[in-house]
Amino acid sequence: MPYLSDDELKASLAIWRERFPGEVRRTRESADRHAEGYFSPAHSMAAGREIHLGSPVDWKLNPTGDPEFTWLVNRFSHAVDFGRAWALSGDEKYVRAFTAQVRGWRTQNPVDFDTPYGEAVFFQRPGPWRLLETGLRAESWLLALQLMKDSPAMDDAFREELRTALAEHADYLCRFLGSADINHAMMHMLGPLLVGLELQDHPRAPWWRQVASERFELCLRRQVNEEGVHSELTPLYHNLSLLLFARYRQAAVKSALPIPRGYDERLRAMASFTEATIRQDGLTSAFADGDPNDSGRTTLAFLGACLDDESISRKGTGDPEILWFIGPDAWRRHEPFFGTAAMSPVSFVFPRTGFFSLRNGKTQVQFDAAALGGPHGHADALSFEMCSRGLPLIVDPGRFTYEEGEWRRYFKGTGAHSTITVDDANQTPYRSSQEWGKPEAECRVSCFESNAAFDYVVASHSGYLRLGDPVSVERRILFLKEEDILVIVDVLGAKGTHSFDLRFPLNRPEKTSVAVSPAVAGDGAGAGTGAGDAWAAAAEFRSNAGKRITLGMSLKRAGAFSDTAPPRFDSGWLSDRYAFKEAIPVLSWSGGFSGKAVFVSVLRVLDGDAADRDTEASSPRIDIDAGADTVTIDCRITLRYDGIEYGG
Repeated sequence: MPYLSDDELKASLAIWRERFPGEVRRTRESADRHAEGYFSPAHSMAAGREIHLGSPVDWKLNPTGDPEFTWLVNRFSHAVDFGRAWALSGDEKYVRAFTAQVRGWRTQNPVDFDTPYGEAVFFQRPGPWRLLETGLRAESWLLALQLMKDSPAMDDAFREELRTALAEHADYLCRFLGSADINHAMMHMLGPLLVGLELQDHPRAPWWRQVASERFELCLRRQVNEEGVHSELTPLYHNLSLLLFARYRQAAVKSALPIPRGYDERLRAMASFTEATIRQDGLTSAFADGDPNDSGRTTLAFLGACLDDESISRKGTGDPEILWFIGPDAWRRHEPFFGTAAMSPVSFVFPRTGFFSLRNGKTQVQFDAAALGGPHGHADALSFEMCSRGLPLIVDPGRFTYEEGEWRRYFKGTGAHSTITVDDANQTPYRSSQEWGKPEAECRVSCFESNAAFDYVVASHSGYLRLGDPVSVERRILFLKEEDILVIVDVLGAKGTHSFDLRFPLNRPEKTSVAVSPAVAGDGAGAGTGAGDAWAAAAEFRSNAGKRITLGMSLKRAGAFSDTAPPRFDSGWLSDRYAFKEAIPVLSWSGGFSGKAVFVSVLRVLDGDAADRDTEASSPRIDIDAGADTVTIDCRITLRYDGIEYGG
């Protein structure tokens, strides 16, 4: 088998049985339920509940209305649990279930090589023969076969049927190649690669291997830029793509296939972006179609073991699943390294991509000034996440669902994110779950400076230039590292009158408040400012260790506004995992403006120890002079420590 030899597989099973009893139980339970026809794909709207698909299984039955359900079920990932459950127990019911389900699937879903090419390669094609499912299903069948091949219940007739089915899958995937510009393409090509390595004596095996190898190299060159960032600009799918490229490398090395020149260097560059998108809580930022999850750390662990590079392994987490791909020797060698590296306090910058992870060891700001990134992108240009003291404070909302409808539109929309919305419009017009309209908002990073004292980024997007009266949008981020203060300046420019909504989604604070800012209220400084234009907001959080963390937000604006409504805590939504969502407070400042509008937000974090010592940073004094071509901001902050004030 391409990933592990039979002896390596047996040794891995022994480690797994001894070290991961919880996974052993989960596998047996999963195999038992799937043998009875019950399915609950985690990344579909059936997550958290079981759906019975009949006996025999009806592979196209979908009571959820979510196409992801049908796709996930038809990947046959549960077949690997059948194989592991048999290897653990010797119970032939798992082999019988696998045999019956594969035969039933083939009867219900015969291959059709006469499918029109455009229909076959459509990346959202309904049903079991979408290319992505075809590639992953072949891999699942092969992994299950290797685990159960010594079973007396697996007769020669079925082995020949499975061989025929695998050849059909490889032929189908090599005939209908599809796009090489999306992450799906690597999952397509796992099928012919692995089938070609397993069925060595098949006359078309060399062709399958060659096509797959060439496509993997093409995908790496087409999809990953010079900074090591995947073209879909979604951390979750960047990590998945890195995992798939590493899986190809693992199979190629095992089977003595050549590794393309520069392949490993590109994977290392991808690892840098993966590391940059990991938040202080250890989870990957959920920008675009993603959830805050552990994909970053598990991918780094896998890559470190594949490259035999402990410096990468130390940044990862030893998910037991990777044992089945790296084998017992690499696991024993790298397991002591997993999770031993502290999070880097040094900022990561990808200026050509437009992504910045600003850090000082206490606070982390993930700033997204990247392009939309295709169907998986969200209309979230210039949004950010903020973590401090190990806790996410301002967060990306996640994805929740791929099912078309109001929730898909909400989670992809500009208003769900920590950026500014104009005229209640998305930065890029929404068309459907996996399609954006035109024109697409384009981002531009015009300035970046990083040193020991501060990080400074200036970026803009074109999303609202399409309006009848075009509106320019610019965001400036200044992160003062020693002071641990984040200053955000948003500048809108137009000729006419528009509405705005500046939003900060908060990660489940215990308490929130908004008040007139005493340091600036009524000072009249700056064009168009006054008592209604300066506010102080606060959100109090509780860390996992039970410590209090307070986020202070001082807000001021300058320009011609049609109202003096204060910021308020509105309701928004957060999805930590697919198909689950909960309401969260969102600090929102909305209203109308004409001409140029400038918003200054100063964010500071106080931890429980500082608050207990009567230490506080007062609301900053913010003066704004918004001219026709320039904006001048004077921000002064006072720190009170044990009753003594220190100004700055």
